Amino acid sequence: MKNILIVGTDRGLGLALTQKFLSHDWQVTATIRKNDNPEEINKLKKEFNDTLHILHVDTTQNDSVDEFYNNLQESKFFDVIYMNAGIWGPLHQSSAEATDDEVLQLFMTNTIGPIRLARKIMENLKDGGTLCFMSSHRGSVDRNIEGGLELYRASKAGLNMMARGLFSEFNRKNITVLHIHPGWVETEMGTLDGTVSAEISIAESIDGVYQVVLRNMGSKKNLYLDYKNMEWAW
Repeated sequence: MKNILIVGTDRGLGLALTQKFLSHDWQVTATIRKNDNPEEINKLKKEFNDTLHILHVDTTQNDSVDEFYNNLQESKFFDVIYMNAGIWGPLHQSSAEATDDEVLQLFMTNTIGPIRLARKIMENLKDGGTLCFMSSHRGSVDRNIEGGLELYRASKAGLNMMARGLFSEFNRKNITVLHIHPGWVETEMGTLDGTVSAEISIAESIDGVYQVVLRNMGSKKNLYLDYKNMEWAW
């Protein structure tokens, strides 16, 4: 049975991704923050008690990352680690209007936090394992031809850059690093709490993301892909 760690699973894409892997006979370690609502993930725990393990971590907090690291069994090795946690940031998306707190929260959540945690637990990724990041097409510098959404774009472009660095630094482990755009999905974040319309359902997105992971895991490549397995320009 293969093992996956999914970070950020209390709702939306993370929760659906957890259910998807569980339903295909993976052993899943899922994380939520201590202040998240555990109701939905606990429902999955009742259904998949033997194959779902739930831990707490807040990637924006050093102490939480350290505690999480200490709580991982030393013998726990993952075939796949999937960093899902992310936020949209302030609705205005303007660097001119952004407060220090808004910038800090956005970049700690979307960029620094996932990379910091990945570095901390890299020893728990099997040699030849796969490290995935929930990226976005908005992180593509090449395809930013219309401007706008500059804060979110920058946070995801930064994530892509730093994840590329992990791929280069840890090539001795023959790892694969995937940056996956899940599509514009009908989640709270994707619809900005129902104020805009999304393009695809959670089910369609996660079906695609799951297949992307299966097709590319263990390839020893660094790839920027969407949920249809189409490659994106950096």
